[in-house]
Amino acid sequence: MRLAQYPKGLLPGDAVAVEVVGGPVAQVLRTHFGVVSRVDARGRVWVVSSSRRTGACVEERLGDFAQGGDVVRADLPRLRPADEVVRRARALLGRPWDLLEANGEHVVRHALGLGWRSLQVERLGGRLAHGARPVVAPGPAPTTRPMARRRG
Repeated sequence: MRLAQYPKGLLPGDAVAVEVVGGPVAQVLRTHFGVVSRVDARGRVWVVSSSRRTGACVEERLGDFAQGGDVVRADLPRLRPADEVVRRARALLGRPWDLLEANGEHVVRHALGLGWRSLQVERLGGRLAHGARPVVAPGPAPTTRPMARRRG
């Protein structure tokens, strides 16, 4: 059994990501985003995110967020100070998850000061506009897989 990998030195306000296969649109590779909200006295990292699995915006431990996948720092600019990023993310706790209107990417981009949007949803919308049919898959929560490492 392979152990999941996590970046060292994560701090509150950092955006993190893990690739996920599956979900409400069957067999789609997508990125699940979160914001590091705190590192507790035991060194455990906590993340604010929103997903189908949780059904709402929640604060959970990094391992629960990752669900066995490899976590990386998300390649997103932070336009707000770290404490404000955390405050903005936590202000959304309890907000119901919605794939198209309130998913994890929406939460993270908003917290970072990048606006309320999801580029993944926008790309999906473009594919649908060009004739692709979504396949909605009821059933268990998605599974994770390691993210490809970026070179450079």
